[in-house]
Amino acid sequence: MDNSPHGQQRTAFSSETHSIIIDAESNKVFIVEDATGKRFATLFGHSRGILCKALGASEKRIATGSADRTVRVWMVNTGKCACTFFGHAGPVRCVGFSNDEKLMVTGGAGHRAIVWDVNASKCIVPLIGHSGEVICAVFSPDGQRVVTGSKDGTAWVWDAYTGKPAFFHLNHHSEVLCVAFSPNGRRIVTGATDHTPIVWDASSGKRLLMLHGHQAAVVHAGFSEDGGLIVTASAKGVFKFWDIQTGGCVQTARA
Repeated sequence: MDNSPHGQQRTAFSSETHSIIIDAESNKVFIVEDATGKRFATLFGHSRGILCKALGASEKRIATGSADRTVRVWMVNTGKCACTFFGHAGPVRCVGFSNDEKLMVTGGAGHRAIVWDVNASKCIVPLIGHSGEVICAVFSPDGQRVVTGSKDGTAWVWDAYTGKPAFFHLNHHSEVLCVAFSPNGRRIVTGATDHTPIVWDASSGKRLLMLHGHQAAVVHAGFSEDGGLIVTASAKGVFKFWDIQTGGCVQTARA
């Protein structure tokens, strides 16, 4: 899931029954009932702009990260804030849940990410090693690992429970804006300001494919449900679909 608005003032995403609208300028989250089109709840709490968001796999929780250095977890069905997480030294740029929603990862200023226990509302481990702001972070499908991307031009793979980094770094040499694991957890795709997504072996860090074709920074990267395709999007609104085996572009579309 893409968990960064990339500077947009208003972003929206949906659960099965509700639409969730993030208004970064007013620091509010609006929940709208799809059946009626009526506003179900307005979520107040952040004191500065909302910079990132994530919807849990159950579609019962929303997490928001803010320039006020906090992360808030909200319940979709009630619109209430379940917990506020403190620990970042600056703006929170990214947030994501593990598939079982037991864990949450956040990243931002201070060159680090943090793994949290959602139910206990406490820090499990900080992920310390980047030399630049952490822009993106996601869990592996089994929740055991985290991959983070940073302004320092690298992506790191971490043990989600110990905070120990893998022995390798995934080097772009330009700001890494998006990261994703394949559905089987064996591949990682990264996108950066260098316009070229890269596919990596998640166990060894070996570079497997470079996906040439975008003419702007790559702001979103992910896999199809069966893992056979990679989907990327650029800052110019160009979407590309790539074959995971060959790295060939099979389709291009515009937003």
